[in-house]
Amino acid sequence: AQQKQRFLRPLLRADEFWCQGFSEPGAGSDLASLSTRAVRDGDIYRVNGQKVWTTMADQADWMFALTRTSASGRGSEGITYLLISMHSAGIKVRPLRDISGGTHFAEVFFDDVEVPVENRVGEEGKGWSIMRTSLGHERATAFLADEFKHRRTVEQVLDLLVDQNLDSDPLVRQDIARMESGVRAIAANSARALDAVLRGEDPGGVASVNRLVKSESEQHMHTLA
Repeated sequence: AQQKQRFLRPLLRADEFWCQGFSEPGAGSDLASLSTRAVRDGDIYRVNGQKVWTTMADQADWMFALTRTSASGRGSEGITYLLISMHSAGIKVRPLRDISGGTHFAEVFFDDVEVPVENRVGEEGKGWSIMRTSLGHERATAFLADEFKHRRTVEQVLDLLVDQNLDSDPLVRQDIARMESGVRAIAANSARALDAVLRGEDPGGVASVNRLVKSESEQHMHTLA
């Protein structure tokens, strides 16, 4: 209750900006192999390690992060979910410049960063299930915006095809049908995921399927363009 009182209103109002500290140099798709350590020292955790591909970390006030608090157990066991102030002593953020010249991602380094125990979400060592819930809800709600973004992009691709007099080509029309089917699949899966959230259920499965559908649809759409 205290965490909700402290964090939710400024988060919803965008008075405080957050980033996600999950991926690491050696733990991307295999997230459970993360190695950032959080060692309990009285009323604080001392955090050491690194996160990477952290979106807009250079602008964030806070990070919700996965840390390893126990060397025992296997895989996802011993992982703890912490809320870390990005203004803490010992945090260094290095933006990563992508091929377009943008710096949307960053590396984040933790050097003996002190995090109050009261900033732990859930029980120590039980952060993996919280992370799965976080990702499921993130994808379920983000896909609603993706649906409109994809619809707009599809219309731009169609305008491009018409301008170049390619819209009567039967093979191109087949690609157009596939592109339209992809957008409608994203919309349908987004509705299913949101429905699960509103029923208080875990949208993880539907959200993961939609992540795959969205990725394949984007690749086809850009190839066609």
